[in-house]
Amino acid sequence: IPVVFVTAIKGDKESRIKALECGAEAFLSKPIDESELTAQIRAMLKIREANLRKHDETKLLNRLVEEKTKELTEALEAVKREQTLIEAIFESIPGYLYVYDENGKLIKWNERYEAVTGYTKEEISKMTLDEWFDQEDLVRVNEAIKDIFETGYGEGTAHLVLKDGSRRLTRFSGVPMIMNDNRYFTGIGLDITEQKRLEDEKEIQEIIEILHAHNIGYFIYIGGNDSMDTVDKLSRYCKKHQITDITVVGAPKTIDNDLVHIDHCPGFGSA
Repeated sequence: IPVVFVTAIKGDKESRIKALECGAEAFLSKPIDESELTAQIRAMLKIREANLRKHDETKLLNRLVEEKTKELTEALEAVKREQTLIEAIFESIPGYLYVYDENGKLIKWNERYEAVTGYTKEEISKMTLDEWFDQEDLVRVNEAIKDIFETGYGEGTAHLVLKDGSRRLTRFSGVPMIMNDNRYFTGIGLDITEQKRLEDEKEIQEIIEILHAHNIGYFIYIGGNDSMDTVDKLSRYCKKHQITDITVVGAPKTIDNDLVHIDHCPGFGSA
């Protein structure tokens, strides 16, 4: 409330200053000039109006700040809930969940990735795609990644190399994603090692049954690495189940220098 001092006791400069320092907006001495008093009252009313506007503006500003703070808090809570949900989904997936950048650097993964591969979080953060696969498998993986960015989806099968040097056959798939104008791909890898072993064992068992049914005692398979892999599986199966009436032999095809564990071989005609 604007205050005007009106007095007939003291009108000197020192008293005026003291009155203003005490909070007065104006000081009048008697006898009062009517026009001066009117002017002072009008000035005080303007001051009051200005103070009221300032007060109202402050209240409005405070209310806006409160509303925006509430909106921001609610938005942050929603983001936090969504992030918690995403993390829960991320960790509940029964497989390896990953996010790679377009240069092949692994930037996001779930805990199962660490548990299965044997690598620590710090070690994984420094690894690139070519460190997870042998060269032959890496070719197939890169073809799948090409499909991801060109068609929107890619999948394949490859052996994931673990920290201890062992390999797990993995069925993987992926889709592209863009974050901050950068390209990434994300997907899931499922360990199908045991599933593949059971399927192979069933096929081998069928082959053995056919050989027995036709009284065949020698199985000679001419071919390359995949064929030699089949020979190895048949031989191991026979040894495991003590099948002694069938001999399994692998014969390299033509001129084949890339057979595993073989430095060089002349090969045999396969066509």
